[in-house]
Amino acid sequence: MDIVDLENEPFNHHENYNKILGIPTNNYETREIYSVRGGPQNDGVDYYTYKFNEEQGKEIVNTLENSLKWSKKRLDDDDLNSFEYNPEVMSITNGYYHYSKVCRTSDENKKYNFTDEEATGWEVGVYDVDKNILYYFWASI
Repeated sequence: MDIVDLENEPFNHHENYNKILGIPTNNYETREIYSVRGGPQNDGVDYYTYKFNEEQGKEIVNTLENSLKWSKKRLDDDDLNSFEYNPEVMSITNGYYHYSKVCRTSDENKKYNFTDEEATGWEVGVYDVDKNILYYFWASI
């Protein structure tokens, strides 16, 4: 049996998520990944959970406070239900929230300029300020 380097597997889009989220996710204390992908376009879902130390957490909160992509306004339960493997997300009282539709394409312009009908999936991010935990969900259909 071969040893698999999960850091370099196709499902590991760590750098892409770092850019999409606008949060420095490279220096975490722990990271959990649950990914189910398949088919010719590698569609599926990713669940990421990042735990940061207190100092990193303060830096992240400063970043989120100035981000146009994140808000203190809690998302609807329908959006948060994406975190079926992280039910603790539903009980966060001090957090930042992110939701956007995504379009998977090789056209760099279309990745950022697409209609709702052209969207191929969505992403949801929740940052728990009290626990310094980032929960991230990405789906492509």
